[in-house]
Amino acid sequence: MFTLIEKYLPKEGKQQEVLDFVTKVANEYSYTNSNVLMGQILSPTKKDAYVTSYVVFENEDSFKDFTKSESFKKLLQSGIIARAQSLCDDIQADTYNVIQSYHKQ
Repeated sequence: MFTLIEKYLPKEGKQQEVLDFVTKVANEYSYTNSNVLMGQILSPTKKDAYVTSYVVFENEDSFKDFTKSESFKKLLQSGIIARAQSLCDDIQADTYNVIQSYHKQ
């Protein structure tokens, strides 16, 4: 599996707006893409901490296919980057290969 983790540090007083923004983007663009296995949006438990989103793909090729998809192209053309920057003091994104995962059923 291959994971994209995005971290958004909201400007003061903008945490809920960032949560709403990240959720809307995930629902409209990420989670509807067939290359996405799962994803979660994490709300920080501390004030002034990062809102975090992670999306899991089957493998790196699936992620690359996603970045070439029509939904991703629409996302980039929507002005989303400028919107995110207007709400956040810092934005980070990194990709990871999953070494191990677990969950209870």
